[in-house]
Amino acid sequence: MMLKMMKRATVHDSLRSASLALLLGLCTFGLPVAAVETLCARVVIEIAQEVTFERQAFEARMVINNGLDALAIDDVDIDVAFTDENDEPVLASSDPDNAEAAFFIRVDGMTGIDAIDGTGTIAPATSADIRWLIVPSPGAGGSSPSGKLHYVGATLRYTLNGEEKLVTVSPDYIYVKPMPLLVLDYFLPIDVFADDAFTPQLEPPEPFPLGIRLANIGQGVAYDQRIDSAQPRIVENELGLLIDFRITGSSVDDLAHGDHVVGRVRLLRGRAVPCRRAGWRADLAHRRRAHPHSGARGAGGPAWARRYHGLPRRGRRQPDRL
Repeated sequence: MMLKMMKRATVHDSLRSASLALLLGLCTFGLPVAAVETLCARVVIEIAQEVTFERQAFEARMVINNGLDALAIDDVDIDVAFTDENDEPVLASSDPDNAEAAFFIRVDGMTGIDAIDGTGTIAPATSADIRWLIVPSPGAGGSSPSGKLHYVGATLRYTLNGEEKLVTVSPDYIYVKPMPLLVLDYFLPIDVFADDAFTPQLEPPEPFPLGIRLANIGQGVAYDQRIDSAQPRIVENELGLLIDFRITGSSVDDLAHGDHVVGRVRLLRGRAVPCRRAGWRADLAHRRRAHPHSGARGAGGPAWARRYHGLPRRGRRQPDRL
């Protein structure tokens, strides 16, 4: 009996900006008309985005054979343990929010047994097959390109014919590679120009950028990176302003990029991203403030950070003159 490690498993980690909320102060500030009293309105929009990338993971497998025709193996309890290259214990946890753990581990499937917490039973003349998913946390792989050596073993406890048994399962080894660390910088203009309520004519909306700069400052490569974005959705508009927002396109380093499908835009897919921008348009001039909210979770701990920046103010684009 042994714990066999499958070293080619991968998982896709994700950061979900379930509410990249933009608080828009709509004071229709387009022209400095001092004699006109302004009415400021509050509109909140939400942009659902998801950033995913591939990260290293491992699959552990244990097969327990009950070769007895008349006796069951009862009270099966399996404890998976990790050690480093110096045989020192390494903490692992099934809690994805445990910041102290070097590994996240969970049971990924079982056949021939329904539990391994001390209550499981393997019927006579049958086998149990247990699989675990193991995801290293940031830092577990160190900085060497070859990775950091760890050992994964287990302790098996069970009861056979009323007698308690203890078996130390031979460990297998894994090399944990250095992990990427993604930093996302969001850029939005402070002022956006569209129709100005202080003028009799109807000004067309001017597209403006939502820029995302994605940098990998970690020691490992982030493979199969993707950024998916839904269209903006107004979630608060107490005064009922006739305003709307729409993502009209996307580009990477000023080159058109992105797969447009119903309701969503795939803004990026690849290994490296110098810079990405999505073009917007709005239907009313306004000033904005960003209030990001994140639904980020990931097995093995987060591997990203985010920052937000306001682009300098600019004037309304003037028509070309002869």
